[in-house]
Amino acid sequence: MKFALGENVKRSDGRFPNTRLGVEAVLIRAFSEAREYQRIWDEYRKNPNGAVEPRRDLRLEALAEILKGDLPRPLSLLSRRRDSDVAGRVADQFGFKIRSLQHVLEGYKIAAEIAAHGASCSLFSDWWAYKIEAYDAIPSRPPCCTRPARRCA
Repeated sequence: MKFALGENVKRSDGRFPNTRLGVEAVLIRAFSEAREYQRIWDEYRKNPNGAVEPRRDLRLEALAEILKGDLPRPLSLLSRRRDSDVAGRVADQFGFKIRSLQHVLEGYKIAAEIAAHGASCSLFSDWWAYKIEAYDAIPSRPPCCTRPARRCA
């Protein structure tokens, strides 16, 4: 599963979210709804006699599976340090781990935090400084990657 954060998400004219704080609010609301959805289903499964079966919602089921740990850990797409802060706060608040961070162009700034979380990271080191998220990137493999680099030649 992939969660998009950063400039591409917030560059939406006239619709929510169009700020990084708005993106975080959308994630928190979605996982809160999934937690409540799971609670309702758990209650129904404990005592289905005479109760009306809750309405199924496939979006909330997928998010609830993340919360229960039944799906592979979420994959988070982020570019700037601020985006990784959002991803980390939401993951910590709802008790799941992020398996992989992609486009981690400023990952070298928070290498210790990424390693402590246990996430791997990927980036495109030959394509940097092409937009705002990449201005502070470095054109080489950052030390935040927790898995050995592979040759791509």
